[in-house]
Amino acid sequence: MSAEGDIDLQADPALKQLTLDLFTEIAILEHLIRNREQEVNDLTGAQFGILNYFCRLDHPEARISLLAWSFQETESRIRELVDSLRAHQLVAVSDEADGCVRVTPAGRAKHDETIMLMAPEFLPIVQDIPREDLEVTVRTLMDLRRTLDNLPDR
Repeated sequence: MSAEGDIDLQADPALKQLTLDLFTEIAILEHLIRNREQEVNDLTGAQFGILNYFCRLDHPEARISLLAWSFQETESRIRELVDSLRAHQLVAVSDEADGCVRVTPAGRAKHDETIMLMAPEFLPIVQDIPREDLEVTVRTLMDLRRTLDNLPDR
C-alpha cells in the first residue's frame, strides 16, 4: 500500500497480473458481445444503452450533459443518439440547449421487447455458471463501474 492507502501493484506482481487479466477479459467480452449483437430489435447497442439507462435505473429524465458524463461520450454524440431515438418516438426531449430527455412509454416497451429478444442469446452463455458465482461477478462488475464513474478526473 502507498501512503494514500492505494494498492501498490509493483509490490505484488500476482495482483498486477490478476488486474490485467480482469480488464483483458472484460474488454474481450465487450468486443465479442458487441460484435455478436450489433443491432437488436432495430436498436444499436448505443441506442439501447440510452433506453437502458432510464429503465434500469428508473430515472424519469436526464439532461444531455448528464448522459454524456454517464456514458463518457461527447454531448454531440449523445444528442445524435437521442435524436435517433426521438425520431422513433422512443424518447422526448425539451428544447433547451442542454435538453432534458425522458423515455416515452413506447421507449420503455421497446426496451422490454429488446431484453426479451436478447435473453435467449445470453442465457445459454451463463447457464453452467453457479448462480452464486454470477451474483458475485455482477456485484464486482457493478463496483468497478461505480469506481470508474466516480474517478476524480471525471
